[in-house]
Amino acid sequence: MDTGKASTHSFRVNHIAIIESLPSREFQTGRELAGYLNGQLEDLQTPITVSHVDIATPYEFRAVIANLATQADQEGLRPIVHIEAHGEDDFGLHFRGGKIHWREICDALIPLNRASGFNLLLSVSACFGVSCISGVSLRRGAPCYALLGPSKDLSPSDLLNRFRSFYREVIHSQDLDLALAAMNKDKLERGQMVFVSAEGWFEELMLEYLINAAHPKELKAAAMRIFRKSRSEGATLTLGETKRQLVKNRPQIAQGYFAEFFMVHHIPENAQRFGALLRAMETTIKQTTPS
Repeated sequence: MDTGKASTHSFRVNHIAIIESLPSREFQTGRELAGYLNGQLEDLQTPITVSHVDIATPYEFRAVIANLATQADQEGLRPIVHIEAHGEDDFGLHFRGGKIHWREICDALIPLNRASGFNLLLSVSACFGVSCISGVSLRRGAPCYALLGPSKDLSPSDLLNRFRSFYREVIHSQDLDLALAAMNKDKLERGQMVFVSAEGWFEELMLEYLINAAHPKELKAAAMRIFRKSRSEGATLTLGETKRQLVKNRPQIAQGYFAEFFMVHHIPENAQRFGALLRAMETTIKQTTPS
């Protein structure tokens, strides 16, 4: 997603939680970033705080995230989770004491995103960090409100400089648009820093679903399966009636996935917060539904 679109998104933050798992022989960029940001905070009147924790294993990562979720639920913590590790495009992250798949990271973050009111920003300072989106599914709640990370394998110094600029602006202005602009002020030699929102994920995943499982040809096949099963159970609906019922119910596909993905049952205000996206998707479904 183009970072320029961030201006349409709401965003609140009062804590930056830096989680690091780099080999001990390497420069600890997470610790360096935390020290830099705490220095920025010394003379500012701001509600934002910064923490740094070093972990070794996926188990420790999940424990840190679970603790943040408890603080979000009980104390109103609204964090940015910033991860410093090595990344693998088609797998996930490498911690010192083990690997963790992108989907496992997303699953661990869902309770934290829910507890923080669907307000979690995830920053992945690792090669191919934005590939974490591959762990997102329509059938589960979104792991975060937005994801920020590189699309390629970037040098540690490039990543550190980018995130310094980003967080410095977050601390000073708490304006996501300005922070993204500061981060992207200088062009990278390869790849780019990518910001993608939950709205972008939902739209992309729904369109993919419509092309595949909800395609008119698939609807016809589904109607035939339901028709045959109904006939075997003694139902009297014709094949045409079965197909028409499926078509009639097709717009409800988006409603079900929307409620799950945006956690509407846990966060009712998300129905209004992201309602325009649902209405747009329902319109798209109607336009692609056979008469």
